[in-house]
Amino acid sequence: MKSFVFAFLLIVSATYALDIDLSIEKTFVTEPLYFHYNDTIREFSTEILNSGSLPYVSQFRVDVLKNGTVFTAWSERKIFMPGNSGFFQLYWVPEMAGNYTTRYRVYYSGEVNETLRSIMVKDIHAAEDVFNVTLVNVFDNFIILEVKSGVDAERAVVIPHDYSQGMWISQKTLSLKAGQAKKVLLSYSSPVQNQQIKITVASEDGKHVSTATLKLEEDKTLKEKILRAFFSLLDK
Repeated sequence: MKSFVFAFLLIVSATYALDIDLSIEKTFVTEPLYFHYNDTIREFSTEILNSGSLPYVSQFRVDVLKNGTVFTAWSERKIFMPGNSGFFQLYWVPEMAGNYTTRYRVYYSGEVNETLRSIMVKDIHAAEDVFNVTLVNVFDNFIILEVKSGVDAERAVVIPHDYSQGMWISQKTLSLKAGQAKKVLLSYSSPVQNQQIKITVASEDGKHVSTATLKLEEDKTLKEKILRAFFSLLDK
């Protein structure tokens, strides 16, 4: 009987300890950082720290509001191991001056941390159109673009926008050389196929901004070729 009670206490203790050790705690910088460059391109960033004992996937979203949603931006999904921290950065090129509300959301482990902030866009300065954006291909969970620049841009941002509700597509920063083209991969998820979106490419200093309208049509032929090549390798 004593052995049974001792074993039972061990099980209860182990279960209780497991419940504590595997807790998921999250700590955030409560004030998302906000920067602006030449009143043309806005940067929104925040830091996240996983202070728990389990890893989780996190994603950052920013909505710009003014009589409805003006703009929505999504980051890529990132895995945060226990004790690790990291930054999310998103960008917006405003089209009109005025007062806006920004809504920051950090998604993590089935939870959402939300913060609202007011910002002001004082002036909109003209930017030079020097980037050319073309769609290379569309796959199930990512798209490939080609960006060609007419100037050197040490740091430029690829900003998708004007897409349907329920879809998310990540942004990307890159370095561009004049006259050279660079491939860009953007992760996305959408319940709607063959939809139209806009892609804006902007230099970080705000002097160069270009926008293209693209239709995301998946190339079934290319996918079939890739699958055939893959299975042919398996047959060898």
